[in-house]
Amino acid sequence: MKTKIIKLEEQMPHLSILLGNGNALVVPVRYIEELINGKQKIVITEDNEPLIRHIIKEWYENVKNKQQLSS
Repeated sequence: MKTKIIKLEEQMPHLSILLGNGNALVVPVRYIEELINGKQKIVITEDNEPLIRHIIKEWYENVKNKQQLSS
């Protein structure tokens, strides 16, 4: 992943996501909403792959926990 320095005030509102590898990502809420609504095409790149993996991990754990609770 490339290291980028950004001005957080330009990315408001944003989510700060701590990844399992110790890195942190700052993701504008607008970007996530555009992905969900199909306004942003999902193209996995070296820069956003950790984010996509983290989203899938969180989703999977949520679904798995809900299934375990309903059993």
